[in-house]
Amino acid sequence: AEVNKEIAHVEECQRQLEEAQAQLKALMKLKEKREQALEEAKHEAGADRDTAVARAEAAKEAKYKELDEEIVDKLNSEDQEWKKSHEEFQMDESEMKKIEAEFREVAAQLRQSRQKADPQGGVYPKEEEKSAAASSHPRLVVLALASVAVSCCAVVLA
Repeated sequence: AEVNKEIAHVEECQRQLEEAQAQLKALMKLKEKREQALEEAKHEAGADRDTAVARAEAAKEAKYKELDEEIVDKLNSEDQEWKKSHEEFQMDESEMKKIEAEFREVAAQLRQSRQKADPQGGVYPKEEEKSAAASSHPRLVVLALASVAVSCCAVVLA
């Protein structure tokens, strides 16, 4: 009877063991499924992360390229403005040289007409010189205009 009791007890233990093994198998399958799902989720998250990083890098590159293009455009426009200003300055300088040459010519003519006026120190020139002085009067106007132009150019250049 005791042997039967022990056989029943062993059979009960064996049944419990089989149930526990079946339960363990089910839990192992569940664990395996969860690990597989976790791996897939990690892989997807990694892929999503890689995609997000790639998008962020592309956005940065696009922004940097846009900034570079803006800087290049700005430098080109400033260069064109400089060239234009330089050309205008060169033209103004050549005009100024021309006006200075005219000014020197008129000044020389004025000196000559003053020397011819009256070498004896008189206040009024002689009749011959009066016609010369009258003819030099337009020269004085040109001289005055030239000096005004030179002073204007000097103000513009300053």
